[in-house]
Amino acid sequence: MIAYKLLRPDGQSLSTEHGAVHYPLTGEWIVVPGHGAYLGRDLPGLLRGGYGPLLVEVEYAEPTAAVDDGSVVTARRVRVVRHATLDAWLWVRVACRAARLALPHATDPRVLAAI
Repeated sequence: MIAYKLLRPDGQSLSTEHGAVHYPLTGEWIVVPGHGAYLGRDLPGLLRGGYGPLLVEVEYAEPTAAVDDGSVVTARRVRVVRHATLDAWLWVRVACRAARLALPHATDPRVLAAI
């Protein structure tokens, strides 16, 4: 199964509450202690844990069911499939596109220029 996670630039988890977990970017499987890795299935789930500049797509196994609300899932074993560095301009472009998709169709060019 596939989910997503935001990490620090060095591949470590954002939370250090139970010790930061290092996610190797080489694709090897790791076992995450405690409740397992908190993984986002959608954008709200991805952003729930905070912002990190490294987006990873992970394959996961052995869900722990500590959280499974549709947006976030926890899993004991994970491996990084792909990764990409995110910058502030990417988030600006995503926000502008989301605003355009969410607004009702407008023909006024001032509305489109504002977003």
